[in-house]
Amino acid sequence: MILATDLDGTFLGGDESARRELYDLIRETPDAVLIFVTGRGIGSIRPLLDDPFVPDPQFIIADVGATVVHGETLEPVQPIQGEIEAVWPGTEKVRAALEPFDFLVYQDVPQERRCSFLLAEERRIEDIRDTVERELECDVLFSAGQYLDVLPRGVSKGNTLVRLLEETGLDREYVVVAGDTLNDLSLFECDLKGIVVGEAEPELSRRVEQVGGRAYLAKAAGGGGIVEGLRHHGLLPAAAELVPAVAENSDSDRRSEGAADGRPAGLVERRRGTGDRRSAAAQAKEAAERWVANAEPARAEPAPQDRQLVIVYHRLPFDTVKRDGRTIMRRPKSPNGIIPTLLGFFSRGEKGVWVAWSKSDTRTPDEWEERMAVDPKLYPNLTAVRIPLTPEDVNLFYEVFSKEALWPVIFSFLDKAKFDQSHWEHYLDINRIFAERTAAVAEPNALVWVHDYNLWMVPHFLRRLRPDVKIAFFHHTSFPASDIFNIIPWRREIIDSLLDCDYIGFHIPHYVENFVDAVRTHAPLDIIERVPTTPRFRSFGCALGVDEMVREIKVGERRIRLGAHPVGINVNAIEDILERPDVKRTIEGIRAELRGRTSILSVERLDYVKGPLEKLQAFERLLEDHPELHGSIVLLSISTPPAPGMKAYRRTRERVDEAVGRINGRFSKLDWTPVRYFYRSLAYEDVIAHYAVSDVAWITPLRDGLNMVAKEYIAANQAYGGGGTLLLSEFAGAAAELHGSLLTNPYHPDGMAKDLYNALMMPATDRRERMAVMHDIVQANNIGYWSYEFLSAVNGKL
Repeated sequence: MILATDLDGTFLGGDESARRELYDLIRETPDAVLIFVTGRGIGSIRPLLDDPFVPDPQFIIADVGATVVHGETLEPVQPIQGEIEAVWPGTEKVRAALEPFDFLVYQDVPQERRCSFLLAEERRIEDIRDTVERELECDVLFSAGQYLDVLPRGVSKGNTLVRLLEETGLDREYVVVAGDTLNDLSLFECDLKGIVVGEAEPELSRRVEQVGGRAYLAKAAGGGGIVEGLRHHGLLPAAAELVPAVAENSDSDRRSEGAADGRPAGLVERRRGTGDRRSAAAQAKEAAERWVANAEPARAEPAPQDRQLVIVYHRLPFDTVKRDGRTIMRRPKSPNGIIPTLLGFFSRGEKGVWVAWSKSDTRTPDEWEERMAVDPKLYPNLTAVRIPLTPEDVNLFYEVFSKEALWPVIFSFLDKAKFDQSHWEHYLDINRIFAERTAAVAEPNALVWVHDYNLWMVPHFLRRLRPDVKIAFFHHTSFPASDIFNIIPWRREIIDSLLDCDYIGFHIPHYVENFVDAVRTHAPLDIIERVPTTPRFRSFGCALGVDEMVREIKVGERRIRLGAHPVGINVNAIEDILERPDVKRTIEGIRAELRGRTSILSVERLDYVKGPLEKLQAFERLLEDHPELHGSIVLLSISTPPAPGMKAYRRTRERVDEAVGRINGRFSKLDWTPVRYFYRSLAYEDVIAHYAVSDVAWITPLRDGLNMVAKEYIAANQAYGGGGTLLLSEFAGAAAELHGSLLTNPYHPDGMAKDLYNALMMPATDRRERMAVMHDIVQANNIGYWSYEFLSAVNGKL
């Protein structure tokens, strides 16, 4: 089988289960040859080659036939490439010849030996065609009623494919071409077997039928249509050989390879004859390990600091309680999260100060212990400086303005944003106080690290008080697109403040690019440096993917460096928790309560941003569409209450309660309740126990800066056997980092229901492969690596 296929809408189209079937079939077919034939330039294909679940092509025909390279090395296929080069007049000559046609908009995209234009208005193209053929001796390809490509004479997808077959000696009888747009028509004019996938451009289907030949019009879209067509042409068996999985013995230590892994009998199928094919895990590891290898030397512990480090954060590194008139400190309960991560910077005795607020009856209390040792044994040189804020201050600064004005905009929920000038002025006042206390405790040339949107204005005040210090800022949330961010009435002040920083960090490259766009709408800037984002981050096939990221900008006389640093977790701490006897007993108790049912775990704070209602709607749709699942699956929904006084979330809770009641009322049986809903904070050890045994982690926020729950699930589940599946919102920042996760669109309940069904049906081998890949990523990008990477970048060492 030799498959020469277009990419977008064809090989990369259709639903995920269909694509997975196609990709597996290609890997399983002995001597299969895969050829990408695309309009993209090679530069935009590179990230796709790093995608661990897309089969590797032997050849790539790009730029609508003007580029042809070997898939493994990306070296040109000669003499074909030389022949094309010889008849190309050059981009500048083409643009100059077409300059009189002012309705043509040149497309500045990665491309070679071709020029792409967009028709800004509907026009006849005969004059353009005449100019191109007469003056340039080139060809014109017009598609979709608005795209125009100028190509070397005689060059097309089809002609280049035929030359490649001739040069390599590949047998035409085993070749099948696939496409979905008029751009692919030349492939069907080569007297080869063909597949027009479902939902293709109607004009392509019409023209292919006129051409005649051996083309098959598939019903299924994308990858599913290719599989359908391959079977039609006799290049695949009539149906994949399937065998029902056998459920494991309930008292086994953990799930066994090739078994149903706790899934209900009859729900899971697996293929025979996978042979020695290159596994998805092996491919994914290649992508993950490229950057893991670079991180290896320093990922075990935080980077050393040669200057004082001042952490400016809205929370103290400990909880305080009053006991017998004394203030007692308690360590954070969870080993993960930002506070334990930041404490790791001081674990080897580095000197530092942690500036945060603490509640007080007044801003100027008579008896106030401003400086407190955090933990003399673990962090002997770390001091906490407490800023007294009244309950009214905290309510207005954090619970009202931050959560009702800034939070909705950050996560693109504009209808929930409430702006009040007096609240902004109070926010400024609190930020000024933070800056003043920081300026007072920072040593000369200290590194001041400010955290999150609550303190956006601290750099502005601090730069004027202490021009000597280096200021770094890290966003623990997402950063919205510029048109969303610019809705904030005080956006100019916020951007000006952030531009007073020396370094600004975000979780993923997409947020960096959003920030740069916001700056660009505010002031002229120069891009000093750009860097590729792959292979560490996803670029294509992910809503938050980008293929390049700005590393440094210049605004006026200031240079600001930027970076993407997804926060890591303490994997070892989770593994240690799972070894505790009490946690093992908890795990056995959970398994006993499940009674062999497949468990779907949802863990989230009660927040409309987390999409709890959309998730419940999708689960309800799953139960409607698949009655065979009734009694065999259970959704464990753990919803942590928001902080007291958060009025914005009251209605969300009411609607969630209603949805849970409705679902359980509709589908429950005497011995089965489909949704087990926990509206309370569980002990961290109990959450880890649920991670370990859950078959699917369903983490689908509508927006999320990163999502540490996804990483914790991976660490715990892999430590317990690694048979789980992570179904993750593509709008969570972690989606760009966690190769191996199944992505879903949380705004589409029907689509989420289908994706959840696919997760439940995934074969055991695939689940284990994907989990192993994600665990490699989480283990490499742990707490120590995150701290090393961020401080190294701040100090100019990366």
